[in-house]
Amino acid sequence: MDEHEGKSGTAQSVPKKGKGGFFYGWVITAACGLVYLLLGSVSLNAGQIAIPVMVTQPDIMMDRTLVGLGFTVFILFQGLLAPIIGSLVSKKGARLTMILSAILIIIGSIVFAQFGGSSTIAYFLIFGVWLSFSSAMGSQVPCQTTISMWFVKKRGMAMAIMMAVMGAVAFLVPPAINAIIQSTGSWRSAFYAVAAAAVVGLVIVVLFIRNKPEDKGLVPDGSVDEGPEEAVESKVDSSKVYKTKESKTLAQALKTPAFWLFVCAALPLYFGFNINVSAGVLHFSGMGFDPGIVALGLSIQGIVALIVRFLIAPLIDRIEPVRVLAFGGIAMALAMFIASFSSANDSVLMFVYFICIGAGWGINLVCGPTCFANYFGNGNFSKIIGVALPIFSIVAGMIPVISGAVFSSAGSYNPAYIGIGVCCVIGVVCSLLVRFPKKAE
Repeated sequence: MDEHEGKSGTAQSVPKKGKGGFFYGWVITAACGLVYLLLGSVSLNAGQIAIPVMVTQPDIMMDRTLVGLGFTVFILFQGLLAPIIGSLVSKKGARLTMILSAILIIIGSIVFAQFGGSSTIAYFLIFGVWLSFSSAMGSQVPCQTTISMWFVKKRGMAMAIMMAVMGAVAFLVPPAINAIIQSTGSWRSAFYAVAAAAVVGLVIVVLFIRNKPEDKGLVPDGSVDEGPEEAVESKVDSSKVYKTKESKTLAQALKTPAFWLFVCAALPLYFGFNINVSAGVLHFSGMGFDPGIVALGLSIQGIVALIVRFLIAPLIDRIEPVRVLAFGGIAMALAMFIASFSSANDSVLMFVYFICIGAGWGINLVCGPTCFANYFGNGNFSKIIGVALPIFSIVAGMIPVISGAVFSSAGSYNPAYIGIGVCCVIGVVCSLLVRFPKKAE
């Protein structure tokens, strides 16, 4: 067990859940959802809106290619540095990692507001590297690790609720950033807003986040009248899905077929999401669809992704998350094939495409990390997910480039959509091939 997990005594009775029987873990869940948004997402959201405004300023000499490259650096660094973040969470705890994230974001966003437009190097280093790394420190790895520590029996539901809280509030960020820029007349104000969001995130972390239930005299899922170790064991035994009692090391996890089947099951969903981000609007607009209709489809996609997170919350503690992930793969495959065979007159099919994208991606956001946590345990979850994330980031990060090359060669995105659809079908097969021990180890 890692040092930050603490030592659980078995000689004394564990305190009750709290006033009215309320379990503090649900406060942790909501807090992690807000921290995920404020520290992990606002920087990129602000960049997507403010940087295009920045480059229109006459004193800033930066072309669109360099702007796009900066975003590529941002996305890649979040994946590439995940193992470092995972190791930091494992050694120092998720709470300290989140605190460092907030401090670095506050400093980095203020520095970028002052100097980000001064040169291309400043743009790459401050936005592409500094803000990327610092926001990653406050998002997926520490937040999912915290949920994994606080929940066993209801881990899947907690993961889903955390992502739903994040998604529900995330709708407000782009219009808020845009309103700030419009009211101040300066792109720099967007990054001051990023700093303010990080301050709020820092306050939430300090006041509400705790690494593990033992920090408040509790055990995962709530307290019982038995020692923590026996409590966790009974929680696992009563669960209807496989949740290991003994955490595996990173080396052990990498040697299991399950790890690679989880990766292969989830990776095609990243393919589908990335081609949609980079080419979805261009694909349907190029077919003659009105841009307003396509924008409506994107809005529906976001709403569906949010609804799906709530709907599957009670399911993935009763059905193996990797089996639920198969339905995400089916939805994403259907979206890919619809895109490749639809025509300009098929507005209904276009909306079905965006609905399927939202459903597939919403399922992946919840089920992906839950698969790893259930199968490999809490002790080294941050290190294990810290290795999986770079695979998703690097391999799936090539999809926009590949799909663009396909379009240049074939004059259409259809071959790319079909190829990704086939990959999604393979991913579904992988999700069905995962086997679980009859009893937790």
